[in-house]
Amino acid sequence: MSQAEVERFIDDLKGDEALRADIASDPASLATAVKKANTNGYDFTIEEAKAFISAQAKAELSDEQLDQVVGGWSITNLLASGAKDLVN
Repeated sequence: MSQAEVERFIDDLKGDEALRADIASDPASLATAVKKANTNGYDFTIEEAKAFISAQAKAELSDEQLDQVVGGWSITNLLASGAKDLVN
């Protein structure tokens, strides 16, 4: 169908533990994951999934994402998690 459908699937995976478990139950290949996604009501091809993965690999990280990668936790994450004592 489209990249939007792949994105919808990825977003749903983030919030649906049962869907993640179903997809992860047989992680043999991308083709298997796409087939399971289609069985679960999503409509995209393996080529569209590959294009999505390729685009994500080329995407630049935001400053916040870079902070998380480089330092493990950014000051924003520490404050948001309630760890204010660690920074005072």
